This record gives sequence, structure tokens and C-alpha cells, in this order.
Amino acid sequence: MEMNMDMRDVAFANLGADTLQDIKRLEEQLRAKTNKSIILLAYEETDSTTEPKDSSR
Repeated sequence: MEMNMDMRDVAFANLGADTLQDIKRLEEQLRAKTNKSIILLAYEETDSTTEPKDSSR
């Protein structure tokens, strides 16, 4: 699967504490299954003419 991602079109997602905890739990599960240090990053697509949205609302 080829992924073309222009970093100008994405920004780090602004996530709430509960969602961040869910991501950390998933990282731990992946680490246990793969025996590798897995770090997940959350991005949201942005309109290049506007500021990133606050998705924690």
C-alpha cells in the first residue's frame, strides 16, 4: 500500500485525555504482540487555507 502524505495537509490531532489513554493502551497491546516499541501518532486532515480543528469537543 503506497501512502502519499503531504505534511502541509495534516496537523497533530487535538485529542482528549480519554482518547489519548486509549491510544496508549493500544500501543501497549501492540508492544506485547510484536515485542517492538510501537508509537502511534494521531493526525487530522486540514484544509490548507484554515487552522486545524479542535477535535476534542
